[in-house]
Amino acid sequence: MNYISAFKVTDPSSIAFAGVPQDTCLEALTNGGGAASLDFANQLAAGNIPSNSMCTVNHFTTWDLYARFDATDKLSFHGSVTNLFNTKAPLDWATYGGALGEVPWNPSLHYSGAVGTYFSLGATYTF
Repeated sequence: MNYISAFKVTDPSSIAFAGVPQDTCLEALTNGGGAASLDFANQLAAGNIPSNSMCTVNHFTTWDLYARFDATDKLSFHGSVTNLFNTKAPLDWATYGGALGEVPWNPSLHYSGAVGTYFSLGATYTF
């Protein structure tokens, strides 16, 4: 099981590192470089947050499986499933990491939610 808790999109350290404030949800969505600053630029410039749900990134839980079967001393089979239940990546409108603001999810945290369920099978033979 992999779990990432919910978090707010604000970043008080941004003024020191990026030179722009992100202390409030409106500032984070406007100045964060994420998809919101592109997709909702007019609404944000008018001081409106399109949806309060954009201020928090929901928690994200995935389940992965791995199995190995030793058929003989020299032959083994293995398989894995990543994101078994095909959990979708939560929306993160303020992340700058989503293809430079083109997608509203964070690939460093929620990549398996964008890819979906992934299967891998293999065999190993030792000579």
